[in-house]
Formats: sequence, C-alpha cells, structure tokens
Amino acid sequence: MGNNKKKKKEKLTPADVTRYIFLGICLIPEGVVLVTFICSLVYFYTGNNISEANRNDIVRMYDLGISDILFLSTTIGGMVRTAKKKKPVLLTGLLMKIAIFCVFIGVLLTKEDVPHSAYYTFFGLAIFIFAMIVLIFKCAGRSLGTSGDAVRSERQRNNNLQLKFHGFDMESLRKKATEEYLYLKSKTPEQLGGEDKKLIEEYAANEVTYFITWLVTRGYTSAYFKKRFNNDMTLIEKHFDKDKWGSSPTTFVKTYLKNNLRKSDVVPSVQPFLDWYLTIPDSKALSFTHPAKNMILRREADINRNKYVFDYYRYVTQRDEKGIPVKFCHAFSWGTFEKLAKVLDERYKTFLDTGNEGRGNTSLDKGKHYSKTYDKELSVQVKKDVDDAYVSKCLNSFDGTEELIHDELIQKIESLLELDRVSLDRDIKEALNPFVIEIFPPKDEEVIAYTVTADVTGAHKGMADRYTDVEPRVILCWVIKNNVLVNVYPLIGSFSPWDFEEEYSYKRKISKGRKREEYIETRTVPIAFSDQNTEYIALTPEVKELKDYYDNMVEALMKEQMVDQYAFEACYTPDKQTLSKIIIKGIKQGETPEIVISAEIEV
Repeated sequence: MGNNKKKKKEKLTPADVTRYIFLGICLIPEGVVLVTFICSLVYFYTGNNISEANRNDIVRMYDLGISDILFLSTTIGGMVRTAKKKKPVLLTGLLMKIAIFCVFIGVLLTKEDVPHSAYYTFFGLAIFIFAMIVLIFKCAGRSLGTSGDAVRSERQRNNNLQLKFHGFDMESLRKKATEEYLYLKSKTPEQLGGEDKKLIEEYAANEVTYFITWLVTRGYTSAYFKKRFNNDMTLIEKHFDKDKWGSSPTTFVKTYLKNNLRKSDVVPSVQPFLDWYLTIPDSKALSFTHPAKNMILRREADINRNKYVFDYYRYVTQRDEKGIPVKFCHAFSWGTFEKLAKVLDERYKTFLDTGNEGRGNTSLDKGKHYSKTYDKELSVQVKKDVDDAYVSKCLNSFDGTEELIHDELIQKIESLLELDRVSLDRDIKEALNPFVIEIFPPKDEEVIAYTVTADVTGAHKGMADRYTDVEPRVILCWVIKNNVLVNVYPLIGSFSPWDFEEEYSYKRKISKGRKREEYIETRTVPIAFSDQNTEYIALTPEVKELKDYYDNMVEALMKEQMVDQYAFEACYTPDKQTLSKIIIKGIKQGETPEIVISAEIEV
C-alpha cells in the first residue's frame, strides 16, 4: 500500500552524503594512478623498452599497480556498503588501505638489502590491522542482531515498524478494480464507457475512503487536512454524518482529497500507527504456526497478521452468487464501515499498548484473595475497564477450577521444566507457589477467563520478569477459560486469555470432545483459487474457523497480486487414523516459486 518501493524512496542521511563525498575524493587520485599504471604497461611492452636497467622499475610498478587496484576496490566497496546502509564504512575502509599499504612497503623492502626485521614489522602490522577489521565486523554484526534467534526476531520486528507509509497506491488500486469490473461485467477494456470508468474510480477509492472515514469520525485528522477544504466543517458534517445526511464519504474523498491520504492529513500522534498498520509486511515475516512455538514468534505473528490489507479483505470484501470474493466492485456502506471501525479501534489500541508492555503498567491492585486449594493469599491484579462484578465471577470460580485442572496442570509444568532442564529440590506439588491472579477486560461476559502466575520454589533457573527477586526463580503463568486449562508458559511478558493464540487454543481444546457427526466437510482449496470441484476434509467447527481465517489472509494477498497459487496439506499420525495438523501455503509462481505466506495449524 505504500512500502513496495521503500528502498527507492529512502532518503540519504547527512552521514551518507559525507561518506559519498569522502569516497569520491579518494577515487580521483586512485583513478589517476590506475590510468598511469596502464599507460606505463602499454609504453614498456608495446615499445620493447624493457631492459635490465628498468626491469626493477617495472616490478615495482606492478606492486604499485596491484596495490592501487586494491585501494580502488576498497573505495568502490565502501560506496556499495553505504548504498546498502552497512556500517561501519569509513573506518574499515581506512584500516583496509593502511593494511594494504603496509603489505606494499613490506614487499618492496624484501627486494632491498635491509634487515629481515624491517619488512617483518610491516607484515606483522598488516596482519594486526586485518584482525582488527574482522573484529569490527563481528561487533557490528552483533549490534545489528546477527546472533541468537531472539535478537534476530527483535530486529525483524523493528524492521516491520520502520516501514513507512507514503500514501495508498492508487494506480495499482485502479488497475485491480478495473480487472475485477471487467470480469464481473464480462466486458473488454474497449467496451468501457464513461459511466463504467466513473464507477471504477469510486470502487478503487474504497480502501482509502473507509480508512479516512475512521480517521475523521475519531478526530484523528490534522489542521493540514482541514486546509485542503478551506476549513469548511459543514463539508465534514455533510459527508460523514450518516444519521443526518446519509451521504457517502466517497464524494468527499474524490473531490477534496484526490482519492488519497497524505501522512500530513493525520495528527502527528497517530502517524506512527499508519507506518505500523497500513504497510504490507515482507513475505519473510508471514509464516505462522498455531499454537506459536514460543513467545517471540507469537508476538511476531501478531505484528504481521494485524494489518489493514488483511482486515479490509476480511470485513469489507463481499462474495458473489458463486462465492467468489469481490473486493473492489461495491459501493461504500455505512453498515460495513461500522464493522470495520470496531476492528480499527482495536488495532489502534493494540498499537498503543505495544508501547506500554509489562504486566504492571495498566493493572490495578484489587487486594488479596484467599485460596483454599493452595492455602494462601494471592494478589489480585485487574486491568483497567474491568468491572467489579466480573472480578467477583473470576475469583468465585478460582478454587473450584484449580481442583479440576490440578493434575493436568502439574503434568504440563513437569513437562515444561524437563524441556527447560530445570531441576527441583522437592516435589512439584509442594514447589508450586501461585502468587497473583490477573484479570483482563472480557470480550464475552459469560466466559470466565483469567491468568494465574506462580513461582516454582527450588528451581535452579531464573527467568527475567519484574517479579524476580535477587534469588533466581522459575516463574510460570497459566491461562484459565471456563474451567479449562488453556496453556502454561514460562513467564515472559503479559498473557491475556483473549489474545488470538489463547482464544483459538481454547476453542481447539474444547473441540477435542466433539462427535464425528459434528465435523464439517470443508473444501481443501478455497473457491477464490478454484471454483471447480476439489477435495474435502472433515474438520471441527473450531479448526475450520481457524482454516478460514488463514485462507482469508492468503486470498487477501492474492488480490494484492502477491500470491497466485494455494497449497494445502493434511498431516496424520503414524497410524494414519487421526489428523494431526494442516498446512496452508500461498505461493507466488516464477522461475523460483516463492512461499509468500504459510500457516501450520495443530488440530
């Protein structure tokens, strides 16, 4: 939507300009020496001017020419590294040239009648400098995140946040809307009349219009935005007050905004959200597993799945009578906007929360709760926007639930500690020491959901968290939902029972007890990729919902022309009797087919 040509649009920094100027100055004398070297070779060899008297001069000239070529290569390499935003450039280039110079002097001295120590000194100095260069590259690599999976993932996350929104790609939207219109109307481009082209222009502006409408109705537009229509606020009321006028914002977007959104149209505090939400993630980041294998992958998945390209397709795209998705060719709808706006509100809230990560930042202390199961008091921490009635429901269910899940909980903890190679001084049941119950705003008041945090006394491995004392402790968190143990984690950050992973883990878990007749026969290949007959697979309603979710993401990228082939694989247990997982892939065909998006779902 705005980041496809990010690298081309990236501006030079003052430091980059300084490097280019310095390296350009270096190129001049090095180029002159190279030309002189080539001309000298031509002179000596074409004129048969080689004699015993000047043979030594020719040898020295060779040494000088080779050294200059190495100097020149280093300078050009520095320019390439500057263009690729590699660091450090000037320091390593300077050290490289000093090392080459030392080797050159050392080689010259070997041809003279001087003590061995003279040229050994220069060779030794060159080796020392080369070692320093290697060390500098290693240190630079570490600082850029080249060691460790966690650091690599953090760098990828930062890269995603650094993508910049430069406006919607209206040329591309018009082209895609035209293609869809021609398909739906069974027309050729030559058959398009004026009314057709007017409709296509309005359809193409839908993605922009829905988002701008959200900005206007939430008060996120800037003073510059108002200047574009001469601060005439009656225009806003006329086009965006659906209850009073019932008009379409499309006319406003077309007339006054030229069917696009500028970053300056948005208040500065919301502009970073555009970079986070409106840009399309790199295909290398669109690999999902459910459940996520670790917390880092889970957070990475949330960053990349919560994008406008996916939400717009999911909540705005319609289906024709055959079930084929129609993304562009339908008019703006206030009913559709209300559905999408709730999602946009949630995405913006999530974006704001990412800047306030940590369990205590938005929690209120609600005192203590005595647990009969553990015979101790636990602290009660409640996130904001949770009423007291819901808190009471969670606390009243706590002890009965802990008795129900206790054996399963102990088994999961023992398995988790064994995987982490943590030894215990005592029995796990005695070592488990819960100390806080945390309650999050519910999405469904009828579902009782909360988390419990505990340490494992005597475990010889510490995990970073704000609860950790000077003495290292293992801290665990488990998620409870309607008396079901959803997940158990080593504690890194905050876990809401309403997170994407927890909701679907819960749904998948309760689906285990479904009878066979409750399974749903599901197309393996979505109709968007093939309206022909296809194979079917029987899935529980919960797993089908998850498959539909990821199918929707693949279809969204198909509409962006990033994907043109869908692949599905069903994996079974060794006895071939039970479905264990399904794998979904979106592929872009080419000389080397590329997997653009993939999802691996445990059943």
